[in-house]
Amino acid sequence: MNDAAFEQTTGGDGAPGDGSIPITDGGSDAAPPLNPADPVAIAAGIDHACALRFDHKVYCWGGNAFGQLGVNDAGAVSAKPQVVTFAVGVNPVQIFAGEFETCAIDDTGGAWCWGSGGNGGLGDNNATSGSFPVPQRVVTSTGNLAAAPLPGCAGRNDPGGCVVASDKTLACWGTNPYSAYGASNSNVAVVAAASQNDVPALSVSCSGYHSSAIVTHGGETVVATWGLNSSGQLGVPDAGVDSVDAAYPVLPGGKQAALTAT
Repeated sequence: MNDAAFEQTTGGDGAPGDGSIPITDGGSDAAPPLNPADPVAIAAGIDHACALRFDHKVYCWGGNAFGQLGVNDAGAVSAKPQVVTFAVGVNPVQIFAGEFETCAIDDTGGAWCWGSGGNGGLGDNNATSGSFPVPQRVVTSTGNLAAAPLPGCAGRNDPGGCVVASDKTLACWGTNPYSAYGASNSNVAVVAAASQNDVPALSVSCSGYHSSAIVTHGGETVVATWGLNSSGQLGVPDAGVDSVDAAYPVLPGGKQAALTAT
């Protein structure tokens, strides 16, 4: 299931935009209006899950070994949903989760992550290992990351993640095993979100060992892949290669030239 979020919107012809639920003008098929406490999105890690409510509040439950529930009681477990405390004025509109971390995008496009923070896993320019239950702002080397309110992804095997920024730049951060987060030096942590290939991206998915994105390149919309290719999971013929640090399009005919801005 894709981790996603929705906003109830009005106006126009009621056509849904990215992550929106249209309000109809009535009739037998009209959806009932959402209540503030209604859940609108769900995200799950390896042993925890989180839900986003219509009132922008995030609740998490399950394992909390690294603070992934957003509460300062590392190692505890909670079957009861716990509210995540964000900075004043931060209103999440989407959530996504990795193995031991959780992330949110707010209504201004800011990205926030909490949980396992080792080797840049939270994208906050901090390589210090440990538990970080308080949401940390994802940053680039020059300032805050401006992400669009589109689905991002977080790794299932090693801390890290990717988002599509408002200018369609794909930005990734984390431990970078097998160059899964795009850095050319495999297993060298990317502690702050870094641009990948300067190719306009539409969406992204990451497993922790390899990543994929839908991008536009050369007038085409293609799937780009990078990271571990031990079983051919990149869709390129060099199965068994430990890592591929450049993005390649998955097209008929096999591996193409590395994607670069056009």
